[in-house]
Amino acid sequence: MFTTHHYPHQRPDERIVFYLRRYWFVFFKTMLFYAVLLIFPYLFFLLSETLFPNLLSSSVGFPAIVIGASIYYLFIWLFFFHAFADYYLDMWIVTNHRIINIEQEGLFARVISEQDLQRIQDITSDIHGFFPTLFGYGNVHIQTAGEQQRFTFEQVSHAAEVARNIQTQVRLCQAHGHTLAGANQQAPIERKAVKTGEFVL
Repeated sequence: MFTTHHYPHQRPDERIVFYLRRYWFVFFKTMLFYAVLLIFPYLFFLLSETLFPNLLSSSVGFPAIVIGASIYYLFIWLFFFHAFADYYLDMWIVTNHRIINIEQEGLFARVISEQDLQRIQDITSDIHGFFPTLFGYGNVHIQTAGEQQRFTFEQVSHAAEVARNIQTQVRLCQAHGHTLAGANQQAPIERKAVKTGEFVL
């Protein structure tokens, strides 16, 4: 179970610095699209009442319209739930050791990939379009030396600031790694030959 402090497979000395989802306006546009789709059956009902007044009073026509509208709304709900799950369950987690990309693919599949901060080579951000520029959301691209050479934080808020924060964590992680490496290096052992009888130690 994921919380703001704990998540599955967390390392002993690992802590979450921040986590991101796509900017809320991205899903708001999806909500507007489905809200428009909800109006269509009502418009069809008004049109049928004007053009085919006997259809609604028919013992077959009215139940058929009700069943058709019910099936239509059911599919609208399913597609909306799929869009919400894709928006809400897609997540990017930045810890003091690594970045984790959680990508929801459909309702029953999820892909999780990760990369250590020390293997990050380059971080860039870009903002394109009218609404992204107006609201300040965009993409953050992370170039790594691993098998998945490019991580992308898609449509996140304050993309440039996110890129700077990740770069800060990379520098801290690399500095901490160099410190540990220096502390673990032992001074070369000076071996002296001391004669004890016929043996040399």
